Amino acid sequence: MKWVHEFQVNRTKEVEISETKTGEEGEEITTKRKEEKVIPVDFALRKPNRKIYDDAELFYGVTLSKGIKAGLLTKTQLAKRYDNDGGPFSNDQKTKYSVLMLNSFEKENEIQKFQLNLDSLPESEKSEKLTQSLMELTELRAEMRDFEVFHAAIFDQTAEGRAKNMVIMWWVLNVAYWKKEEGEEFAPLFEGLNFEDKLDFYDEMEEKEDSFWDEVISKLAYFIGFWYNGKASTPEEFKQIEKYFNAGVKENEEDSEEPEELEEPKEPEDLEDINWKPEKPKEPEKPKEPEEPQKQDDKGQSDEKN
Repeated sequence: MKWVHEFQVNRTKEVEISETKTGEEGEEITTKRKEEKVIPVDFALRKPNRKIYDDAELFYGVTLSKGIKAGLLTKTQLAKRYDNDGGPFSNDQKTKYSVLMLNSFEKENEIQKFQLNLDSLPESEKSEKLTQSLMELTELRAEMRDFEVFHAAIFDQTAEGRAKNMVIMWWVLNVAYWKKEEGEEFAPLFEGLNFEDKLDFYDEMEEKEDSFWDEVISKLAYFIGFWYNGKASTPEEFKQIEKYFNAGVKENEEDSEEPEELEEPKEPEDLEDINWKPEKPKEPEKPKEPEEPQKQDDKGQSDEKN
């Protein structure tokens, strides 16, 4: 059996540790204790063969037919209905999107111009204008992406959209393998004879609300989604995608962390007064004026004042 991608997820597990010591009379004393240990668990995505591809296509076709019978529109029907109604966007939205596309194109040309420094600008001015243009281009692309996501969401609510989401779930349930114990061979992760049985097993994992299984399920859906859409097929591409996933998880964890509470100032231990308050800083002393040198007589002694 060949694998498309292998990865690990850390699991905290309670293990029993035995310790043997020698007693005073030379006898061996064995003590047992339990402690939590982080153990990496191996997972893998099976490389599909012809039969698996055929089963997936059949599942997609059956799911698509069920959606149509249930009353879901196809993409063609939905697009035709929107065309008759003027499209999914209003005239103002269409105009705004066109302006965003034009501004984005102009901003890209402006960035290329600054990069080549066709105006022979000083390095500091060139860097400042280039940074500003890149920030503006990022904002334009973010606005365009909002329009595109809205448009894609509309067509997700079609028979094809539902069938696609279901077939991705089918792939997750049928190509996910794991090693239950270290040293064992890879075995199917989701148990069951058919799709419904495996889906029930998947639901049980989700209901556990276990951080370990949550991460496993998230990674499987993430990897299969990229693979199904043709954006990952080689080990190198999967490793790069895994880096993106881990970076996103880390960023979310940092955002969710609460700021540390500041410790209350402690009173000095050597003061008995419980109503002690910090003293005001003393004003700096004025510099003393230099004293006049005392007069000395011929014998080197100073005159004393009576």
